[in-house]
Amino acid sequence: MKEDRWGAGGNPELRRLRILQRGQYRVEALPGYEEIEIESLPWDDLERLRAIGEVIKATRSRKVLRACLMAGDRSIRDLYIKRYNFKASLTPYLKIFSRSRARNEWDMMWALRARGFLTPRPAILIERNTLPPGESIIATEAIRDAHPADALVARASGRRRHELLAGLGRFLAVFHGQGFYHDDMRASHLWIRGSGGDMAVYVLDLLNARLRPRLSGAARARNLYQFLHSLNRIGLSDADRLSFLRGYGGDAGSARRWMRRIAMIGLLKRRFP
Repeated sequence: MKEDRWGAGGNPELRRLRILQRGQYRVEALPGYEEIEIESLPWDDLERLRAIGEVIKATRSRKVLRACLMAGDRSIRDLYIKRYNFKASLTPYLKIFSRSRARNEWDMMWALRARGFLTPRPAILIERNTLPPGESIIATEAIRDAHPADALVARASGRRRHELLAGLGRFLAVFHGQGFYHDDMRASHLWIRGSGGDMAVYVLDLLNARLRPRLSGAARARNLYQFLHSLNRIGLSDADRLSFLRGYGGDAGSARRWMRRIAMIGLLKRRFP
């Protein structure tokens, strides 16, 4: 694959992609996945879809399925599959010259991986290349032995919670330092495997993530606000928040400055929801 706009084209795995046409669909797949016809799943019949796997989300514009499907080599692959569709009948005509939603997420995953970040491994991309454009589908490998950050923070307490939050703060500082912005940076979109110095963080749900040469302070603050706001339900203390922001900023003074910026975002959101 040629070097793309995200600079992910140098990833060695991308050079092994199989690209084929299957009816109206253009398929890009890693070796071993090209024969899994996820476009043929009964996406519009939830009862039949639930017989195949776990339906995690089902709306008009997005369905998410976790299923174990057989590959061409007879092996079973544990996959998370997202099918994107359009909410309104006119939207496809407005998106004729736009990249598909699955394509955006696919490219961003490879861009992150090219820069050393962890994401679920992208396995299959399918786009219906008709005019107007149709649905798009992305399948990623399930992450084994990993858990969402919000669940781990909720179970931890005291020093262990502070260490976990500080580690997540350090991770986001590196993430932002590389120019990445996540449009929905809630804790459930970061999955963790291992702990302490061996903690590995995976970034999920990258549909509207963006990559910039340099991330602004306002964009950083929005992500920090989103992350902490997503943990409100578990009852974070001020000490918990400062541990996270000290990990992000590197010292107590920086943590307090970020805390003030985040408080201002919260105030504006309450006044102008």
